[in-house]
Amino acid sequence: MVKIILVQPTDNVLGADGLVPGFQTDYTHSLERDNSTEATKMGSISAIGALTENMELSMYGRKGDAGQKAIYRAIKDGKELKVWEVDTEKNDEGTHDAKFAYAVVDSFETTSPVEGLEELSASMTIQIESAEGAFMDLPPGLINFAKYGFQKPGDTTGDSKNIVNSTKVTGITVTPETLSLTPTDKQQLSVEITPVDASNQSVVYTSSNASVATVSPNGLVTAVAAGTATITVTSKDNSTITDTVAVEVA
Repeated sequence: MVKIILVQPTDNVLGADGLVPGFQTDYTHSLERDNSTEATKMGSISAIGALTENMELSMYGRKGDAGQKAIYRAIKDGKELKVWEVDTEKNDEGTHDAKFAYAVVDSFETTSPVEGLEELSASMTIQIESAEGAFMDLPPGLINFAKYGFQKPGDTTGDSKNIVNSTKVTGITVTPETLSLTPTDKQQLSVEITPVDASNQSVVYTSSNASVATVSPNGLVTAVAAGTATITVTSKDNSTITDTVAVEVA
């Protein structure tokens, strides 16, 4: 049974989608009652106390992750957060069991080791109590994301085409769009991949005229001699997705 957490700020617009904090690793949902026990001559009796529910979520940090940012903003701004716990496997009725709650983020911790991945953890207290329900359907990508989760090098085998939940590249944007250089000048290109969580972020750089300008495998353009050239950046995930930079050397 694989469960995944969705979150949403309380000031969301109507009809907005839930946010999935990326690279979730561990999740705990605990219920506790502050019962009091008194001893009598006939034995002990307990008074049932108030119910307290807590959620603990840990994940690996990912720059620009909207779900992780929503949790951080909730504790930073002192606002409640909408939280869903969703089972990605269907029940006997063909739906996905789920719980919903308004939660207060008690803590949000970031651990950044000298070597390794940034680890995030959040502790949340549920307001009043959670409500049980169900989702009729979940997007296939969300289900596969939960099953696939985060990988470290060596955790899986196979090329990028065979990775479960491979997120395809849909666009490339290279900056600057044009370069005006003199011989021996150098300029580093910046590449933005869309979507930001695309599985294969690798690109290939080529120059249409290496006698005018060359480009390194990391996108460093070097002016050689007067003339014009076009630097093309091509996605390794999809060779039809490209962007270009016009170079003039004078």
